[in-house]
Amino acid sequence: MATAQYSRSVRAETARYQTSRAKTSQGADVIVSYPDIADGYLPVYKEATDAGIPVSTYAWGYVTGPGENYNTVVGEDTCALGKAFAEIMNEQVGSGQIALLGGDR
Repeated sequence: MATAQYSRSVRAETARYQTSRAKTSQGADVIVSYPDIADGYLPVYKEATDAGIPVSTYAWGYVTGPGENYNTVVGEDTCALGKAFAEIMNEQVGSGQIALLGGDR
């Protein structure tokens, strides 16, 4: 039976490295990560990959070298999502001002 472990690090890059490296040293079978510091994660991903742990990023937080430095990226087609969002806004709202709110970054 597979179990999932969720970790969230504070914004400091050092804490993120430590959390990710801990998963490698604890013998994770797979690592799935949102790479919010982009290529800053390369050393951590390479370390896990070199240890034989498959690494996948998600949600299009791009890190250089999928297939080489880590296994793959799993993400949605953000262009298609944007087009669908615009179509719905045009049909449902029509005209006016639309506010888009993001996360904490």
